[in-house]
Amino acid sequence: MMQQFFFLLVLFLAINGIIVRGLEVVYYQDFTPSLTCSNLFSQYWSIVSGTFSGGNCQYQCSRTDNGIHIDILSPDMSSYPNGLQMIKSITQPYSFIGVDLVYLVKDDPLNMNIFDGNTSLYSQNYSGASTGTSMEYNYKLKCSFWSGNMQVSKETVQLNQYLASDQIKVKFVQHVTSDFSWYGVLKLRAWANCVENCNVCLNIANCSSCLQGFDRYTLQSGQKVCDQTQDCNINNCFSCIKSSPSSQTATCVKCLPGYSLDANQNCIANPGGACPANQYQSTISGCQAYSTKCYMQKQNTYYTWQTCPGQVNLSQYKCLNSQSILIYEHKNYSLYTCGCPVNNCIQCPNPSQCSQCQLGYTYDPISQTCTFVICPVLYSRDPQTGLCTKNCSGNDCQQCDQNQQCTLCNPTGNYYKVTANPINCSLCTIQNCSSCSGEGLCQKCQNHFSLSSDRTTCYPCNVDNCSQCVIGQPSLCQTCINGYILSFDQTTCSCSVQNCQTCNSQDGTICDFCVNGYLISLDKKQCSCAVPNCSQCNLLDGTQCQTCVSGYNLNPLNSKCLCNVSNCQTCNSLNGNLCDSCITNYAPAGIQSPICTCQAYGCQTCTPLNGLMCQICYSNFQISQSGSCLCNVQNCSQCSATDGNICNTCVNNYLLNSSKTSCDCQVNSCNQCDPNNGKICISPKPGYTYDPISQTNKCNFTNCQICDLNDGNICLQCQSGYNFNSNQCQCNVSNCQTCNSLNGNLCDSCIANYAPAGIQSPICTCQVYGCQTCTPLNGLMCQICYSNFQISQSGSCLCNVQNCSQCSATDGNICNTCVNNYLLNSSKTSCDCQINSCNQCDPNNGKICISPKPGYTYDPISQTNKCNFQNCQICDTNDGNICLQCQSGYNFNSNQCQCNVSNCQTCNSLNGNLCDSCITNYAPLGIQSSTCTCQIYGCQTCTPLNGLICQICYSNFSISQNGSCLCNVQNCSQCSATDGNICNTCVNNYLLNSSKTSCDCQVNSCNQCDPNNGKICISPKQGYTYDPISQTNKCNFANCKRCDPNDGNICLQCQNGYNFSSNQCQCNVQYCQKCDPLDGSTCQQCITEYHFNPTGQTVQCQLNCSLDNCKECQDPPNNKTQCKICNFGYVLDPSTNQCVSTQCKVLQCSQCQPYKPNLCQIFTEDQNFDSQLKIQIQDYANPFQVTILQVQEKSIKIQLKLQDNCKNKNLVVQMKDHSFVQINNLVDPQKEVKLNEYVVLSESQIQQSQQTKQVTSGASSSLLIIMILMIVIGNTYVLFSTIDLTTFIYFMLFIDVRYPDNVMSFCSIFQNFQFAFIPNAIQVYLMDSNYSQPYTPKKFIDNGYDAYFFNGAGQSLTTMAGIIAIYGVIKILSYIPVTSIRVYIRRGLVIPQNDQNSEEQNKKQENNLNQSNLKTSDENKSLQKIGHEKLTRQKELQYKWSRYTNVILYVRKIIYMMVLLYFYGQVYLQMIIINSMNVFLSIFYLYLKPQEEKSANIKNGISEVLLVIMQVTICFLVKDDENQREQDRFNIGWIIVGSASLILTIHIFSVVIDLLKGIYNLVKDFICTMIKPKAEIEKLKQEKLADEQNKQNKFLILPSQISIDKLRSIKKKLSLVPQSQLDISKVSIQRHQIKQKSIIVQPRNYESNHIIELQKQSENYGQSNKHSLKDIENFIQKNEQKNSSFELKNSPDHEKMNLQNSFIHNNINNQTTHRILFSAPQSINISNNDLLSAKNPSQVFL
Repeated sequence: MMQQFFFLLVLFLAINGIIVRGLEVVYYQDFTPSLTCSNLFSQYWSIVSGTFSGGNCQYQCSRTDNGIHIDILSPDMSSYPNGLQMIKSITQPYSFIGVDLVYLVKDDPLNMNIFDGNTSLYSQNYSGASTGTSMEYNYKLKCSFWSGNMQVSKETVQLNQYLASDQIKVKFVQHVTSDFSWYGVLKLRAWANCVENCNVCLNIANCSSCLQGFDRYTLQSGQKVCDQTQDCNINNCFSCIKSSPSSQTATCVKCLPGYSLDANQNCIANPGGACPANQYQSTISGCQAYSTKCYMQKQNTYYTWQTCPGQVNLSQYKCLNSQSILIYEHKNYSLYTCGCPVNNCIQCPNPSQCSQCQLGYTYDPISQTCTFVICPVLYSRDPQTGLCTKNCSGNDCQQCDQNQQCTLCNPTGNYYKVTANPINCSLCTIQNCSSCSGEGLCQKCQNHFSLSSDRTTCYPCNVDNCSQCVIGQPSLCQTCINGYILSFDQTTCSCSVQNCQTCNSQDGTICDFCVNGYLISLDKKQCSCAVPNCSQCNLLDGTQCQTCVSGYNLNPLNSKCLCNVSNCQTCNSLNGNLCDSCITNYAPAGIQSPICTCQAYGCQTCTPLNGLMCQICYSNFQISQSGSCLCNVQNCSQCSATDGNICNTCVNNYLLNSSKTSCDCQVNSCNQCDPNNGKICISPKPGYTYDPISQTNKCNFTNCQICDLNDGNICLQCQSGYNFNSNQCQCNVSNCQTCNSLNGNLCDSCIANYAPAGIQSPICTCQVYGCQTCTPLNGLMCQICYSNFQISQSGSCLCNVQNCSQCSATDGNICNTCVNNYLLNSSKTSCDCQINSCNQCDPNNGKICISPKPGYTYDPISQTNKCNFQNCQICDTNDGNICLQCQSGYNFNSNQCQCNVSNCQTCNSLNGNLCDSCITNYAPLGIQSSTCTCQIYGCQTCTPLNGLICQICYSNFSISQNGSCLCNVQNCSQCSATDGNICNTCVNNYLLNSSKTSCDCQVNSCNQCDPNNGKICISPKQGYTYDPISQTNKCNFANCKRCDPNDGNICLQCQNGYNFSSNQCQCNVQYCQKCDPLDGSTCQQCITEYHFNPTGQTVQCQLNCSLDNCKECQDPPNNKTQCKICNFGYVLDPSTNQCVSTQCKVLQCSQCQPYKPNLCQIFTEDQNFDSQLKIQIQDYANPFQVTILQVQEKSIKIQLKLQDNCKNKNLVVQMKDHSFVQINNLVDPQKEVKLNEYVVLSESQIQQSQQTKQVTSGASSSLLIIMILMIVIGNTYVLFSTIDLTTFIYFMLFIDVRYPDNVMSFCSIFQNFQFAFIPNAIQVYLMDSNYSQPYTPKKFIDNGYDAYFFNGAGQSLTTMAGIIAIYGVIKILSYIPVTSIRVYIRRGLVIPQNDQNSEEQNKKQENNLNQSNLKTSDENKSLQKIGHEKLTRQKELQYKWSRYTNVILYVRKIIYMMVLLYFYGQVYLQMIIINSMNVFLSIFYLYLKPQEEKSANIKNGISEVLLVIMQVTICFLVKDDENQREQDRFNIGWIIVGSASLILTIHIFSVVIDLLKGIYNLVKDFICTMIKPKAEIEKLKQEKLADEQNKQNKFLILPSQISIDKLRSIKKKLSLVPQSQLDISKVSIQRHQIKQKSIIVQPRNYESNHIIELQKQSENYGQSNKHSLKDIENFIQKNEQKNSSFELKNSPDHEKMNLQNSFIHNNINNQTTHRILFSAPQSINISNNDLLSAKNPSQVFL
């Protein structure tokens, strides 16, 4: 155990000696927060040549930038003229040291001197020229002693040498020459390191791991260094590497952003051109901005970062956009790099988080670190850096040898080692091949596949259960699967398990399914008959036995084999006459017995069915009630089997007598023992007590040796040494508390403070050491001491020898043991101190001197006094300042011992002829050397003061300008130290010849190799080209095996199978375009129209058959459309004459459809897809259940059952069966699908959604019924208006947000208005059923629309086609030459009347119209005044813009749909645009009031405002976090539902009002018709007609207010008019002329097709009055045969109104009536609310 401990201790010390801390901060002190002088000068700091006198050593100042008060170290130099110093030891040997200083100085400079022990290394005066960086120390201070502000300065000193004394001293002094001179130190930081920017060192010159953001590199010399961002001096270089800090040679390893390293390690600009300021050119994504994420190290912390203050200076700090700027406190915050504050992190969004860790690491958000998990394949973890590095230089190589040749390829796939270049591995691309050769050919196929002759293809093997078919013959098996038996003809592989129906596909010795009735064993290697004890079962049914085992009888049903041993449970499997196990409580007589006996002991005969119930016992046994036989011997555990009075074995510890007739108790003096144990007495005799330990009865008489056997209170004899007295046994030892129980003359324990002389002593003595006699009652008080002892007041005896820990027990002048480390003299009379030259030692330790003699100093480590005379071997014992003899090699001179080794800085302390450390740039020859030699390699003599400049080199070396010795052997990295013509080591990969006089290039046929690598040729010989992979020069002569070494264009020998012809090496395979480069008899690529045809050992080219997978066409090359023979693995489909695969490509399919490998006919019974599919949800930790519903050729339907919310997640489905991927040629075996948001609703939320759906369903049905009624009574515009409104709300669902369930339930009302029952003509007849518009947003797909609305446009086209069809039917019917049909069609739904009645009615209407015209002429004057009045601003806007109402609405709809589509996903932008339109329309309706009905304007304006509320509310649904409460979204949804419900309520209310009005008018007209006479009804009609005409003429002056919905209503109403009549009177025409309008009338007569044009233009009102209607009629008669127009123009507004109507020419009777009669109009573009509100179907409309 101790050996292991010491081994671990040595190992620990060795490791700590090898791996040391890198950047060691030797001393750190920031004085600015607070400064306590007493503490400062008690440690490390001291006054040079004096002591600190106390008081203040600091000044208090304040920063001018933020006003913070700070302390500054500034002892008064007038009091301490020699300055102050800091001294600190360095624990490890480092290559260089440095000091960071922040200070203030005024007038006289501040001198800083750095010492190695007492040797000065550096001295410099500072006057405050260097200021701080933008990050730190760039500020001024305001101090009390001076009114001005002083700038803070910083300095960094780096000394490239190690400390010989392991102690650094920094001294500050200011030589004051001015009364106003002043200085102050803010911060001092001393540090050391082995390599620049190293974090953990390996040794004095090598680094194990670098600081965060710096990388480790290995130089050619093997030295491990870190890159540095300072002192590179290379253009556009970010970081470089050097062999030492003082080296002038640097190699760039990282370029600045926007630059890349070329082959010569130069930084060249990335292609793409210049970028704007503060950007760089990225090779991947163009111009990128420099990183502005900056973190700086907190003061005096290890890897603790904070955000940089202020704005980052991008001209100074340039990092990639994905990195962060890291600024170290090292060197006063001048050291920076690019990386991440989190260790082992590549990209970090902030100082404590990491978005991408190093390879093999993962981010732990709890510890906020990148923790190592495992390195990926082909990588391993570097034990020094902790990073994952590539194992080998080659491709896909897992392990390689020292020459980088691969020994193990990538284990994750089927990789093979490339023979031509063994450092690389390549993936075997041959499908179903288990291993490839180094040339890429298949060596062995997978199980169930056969290798082709050319080893390029693995065909399916046609032999079931065959692991390897014969090469080139897939119908013959070479090797069966393990456990299968190969037939003699090699055509079948049979299962080796007898009676097995289906064996395991991987092992023929394992049965998966036995023949019916046979039982499979646990190891599945046997199929046994189900009938026990059957020797042979039926071959087809294992439950039927044919022959039983011997001794068994077969039952009549052949289902059991029975044996004849009575009471036997299991008979012997080989012999039914023997029993292996009997029934319960019966046992066989032997191992294999023909009988079974009962188990009741002592029983002669048991009951037949129970072996524990006895009927007849043997003699002397008694039968108990339970049926057992009881023995007659008490305490007997087993009697004789045949005699109940004979006991064979007694109960435990009872003693059987010699006659075996009784069992006796073994405890003495016992009345009764325990029934179960004869050594336990439960009833002792009087005076006795049972002792369970000794298991005996002991008498109660104390110290009695013999008691009475029947009474333990009577003593017959006392113990030895005891006397019987007063009925007691007593002993006589004085001061004894307890005498010995066996001998009364001996004492076991004395009274207090007395002790026996031995273990068993006859006396008791006192306890005081050195005491001869104690007091009688107190053994701690001495009465008489031995000689030379003194009695103390406490009664103890004191020894007379000083520093003695124990004197002799009988003599106080004799010491046995001294105090710790005191030395006992030979006479044992004194204890002496062991320290030389010591006046007084420590009383408790004789090796600690507390008072040395003069000139001596006590050394606690060696525990000796050492004299203070340096290098003195023997000092005066009484005065250490006097040297009697110097150390060996030292000479006494000037009262000093000095050594004479030249150039030595520190001589050996024991031998002055040896040097421990030399001066700078000199080194000893060994560990302890007598000389110091210079450091120039190959130098014989250096300059005396500088070991880096050589004066005389050794032979064959030449001196360079910088004083180094240059070797004469080219490409030699290290020559012999004494001969420049002898090379010891060549440059990398150069070969040293045998004489060591040259370093030769290793590349063949090369004029010149790379100076840094002898395996890279930069100038090949003529005709050769360097191959960097094989690192050889290859000749350019195609297919040449051996070229001329000096000229690669000359071939000396062609490759095998190639012939030299016409200065070329040509192969002889006919029709071959490219042969095998190594074998000219094998073709790799045939010419066009030819393919490979393997024949023997060569590959020939055969004419192609153009059909896919066809091996041979019917009659090549003439017939290429008929296949004769398919390729292997394919079969000819007679229906298509194509070769289809015989391999079924559907998962879990046992049989595909004939000739359709992608369609399954029979699936396997157990469709377990777990082995083929891996289904997971990314970043979803909650459990979920997957159910695969259906597997089709190109799709898999999956059902997911989740228990928790799932938002913004992707479902990943991955194929795990690689063979399936290869068979089906799947490009991507993994599919990723965006999942819909899934949320878990509470019971309350579900109930709310269901109730909402029920309410909306009822409201939808009610609205549909109301709309149908409105259509019946003629208000069709209600239908279109409602559809328009609901569609507008419905399309809000296309916005990319997840609506809560209550909103979706409410919006189900709108689906009823999409008219899904109308067929989609485009979808049914013009589009593919699987049509999918690319780039269609998800919400459009979910609602059945694509990006171009093809899916929705079909319904509109179907509706339009239906309307056109109805119109066509009516048009055709109108041509039927039946008068009643024509009249019915023209009049619509009114019953036709006689022509005479209609003529009379026309005459009456003419008279009424003439009268009404007289009334309207008087109104023209008032109308003229209206035209000249000045309108209000609101009216002007109303007249100007109300005509564009429909245009605005349609433009709004178009913009709305474009915004939904083209700005999909940008919800906030969509809402801004849509809301802007809604706000505009609300102002348009409420302010301009474009509709005549006030209620319509208010209704539409309020609807627009409510739409704004809905859309603003939708914005709150955009954010859908994983942890958002669904109830919050429900609450937002209620606002949307409420707003939409209010809109619908307003519109439904208006619909109901219109419906009630319509019903009222219909009922009223019907009642009037029934009650009033016909003449009165006709008169009322004429009055209404005249009133309506006046209203029409009145409103012709107003701008038309057009509405598509009302236009549709006009069409519907006009279709119900029996015969519309348009009368144009003189007065009305005059009114038209007042407004300077022209009326266009394009009438149509169905019988004569005449078109009459009436055109009249007037210049003024008076002139127009002169025209009469008679002139107009004359004009009409002249132009009857012409197609003309009746035009009404408004010159100011350029309005044009078209009236298209059917002209009834035969109704004009004379010129005096001045009327024009028209039939029912077909389309009118003028609408008016008063016109639309007319309820009488006989009214006239204009």
